[in-house]
Amino acid sequence: MDDLSLARALVRTLTGRLVDRCLPSEPARVGRTLVADSVGITLAAATEGLADRLQAGLGAPGPVAAAFVHSAMAHTLDFDDIHDRARLHATTVTFPAALAVAQDDTPWDEVVAAAMLGSELMCRIGAACAPGGTGSGSSWFLTQLLGYAGAALASGLILGLKEDALVSALGLAYMQSAGGKEPAFGVGSSARSLYPAFAAMGGVTAARLASVGVDGPEGSLDGIAGLLPLYLDLPVAEELRARLLRSEWVFPATLTKPWPCCRLSHSYVAAALQLGASSIDHINTLAIGVNASAERLCVPLAARQRPATLHDAKYSIPFVTAATLVHGPPRWRP
Repeated sequence: MDDLSLARALVRTLTGRLVDRCLPSEPARVGRTLVADSVGITLAAATEGLADRLQAGLGAPGPVAAAFVHSAMAHTLDFDDIHDRARLHATTVTFPAALAVAQDDTPWDEVVAAAMLGSELMCRIGAACAPGGTGSGSSWFLTQLLGYAGAALASGLILGLKEDALVSALGLAYMQSAGGKEPAFGVGSSARSLYPAFAAMGGVTAARLASVGVDGPEGSLDGIAGLLPLYLDLPVAEELRARLLRSEWVFPATLTKPWPCCRLSHSYVAAALQLGASSIDHINTLAIGVNASAERLCVPLAARQRPATLHDAKYSIPFVTAATLVHGPPRWRP
């Protein structure tokens, strides 16, 4: 496949893993678990009132709007699954996209398979980037940036697109790519919970356009201004290409969350719980060490210590740590 564009090679590699449009048994088991988790979180979020506002803002219902609303609801509690190495919430994007274009008679296992192949695409690229607090990928919501392609593949498979159209869908998805992390680094806005929804909506739009013959650029991933070199500073050399096209599954390493708050804060919650198990009455000052990535959820310090919104509270390491010491682990309360 060395002479193929990376987008085409990935489409061919990933779709070749399907058996009668379904996943093999073990990846299918993991996929069903992740989808069930996402459904539960979305239903829980339905009590928050966000869906009505989103539907009012988006106007006429349809697959594109459905993908947006479902994806936003799956993320708004910040309880959605995560692939730690890739640092992204793939199911939150790909499952709403696949479900939005499915018909009443679409077999459930095919919906799961399409969503998980989209997730596999996202996780492969995210794991290759493996962002830390600095460097490649650190200032992007990779869920959003890579989610356009993941959602396009997932919804394109449900729409029955063949290889050429799927490659076009990835190209059309690339043309919408976005995902800067300022909504996380800044404070005061609740819009952070919406970032996966833009990718789900954009991926469905791309697949629907490809389904009626609109062509997207072939080099969306590895072209001279493709996503990997332009957005992630990753030259597509032979070693990277081999990792992206490997036979092993990547998405099954995705984990469900124990607590509804930013994944970066989870290690601090765990440490606070361990410390809280002993007496802390004698402690007057508690110093929290952070790396370059976690530091971004500590500034500006005054606003992080006393968050003005629920969303700011969930993404504040000082607040989450202190709240855990006083009240126990973060919980969702309807």
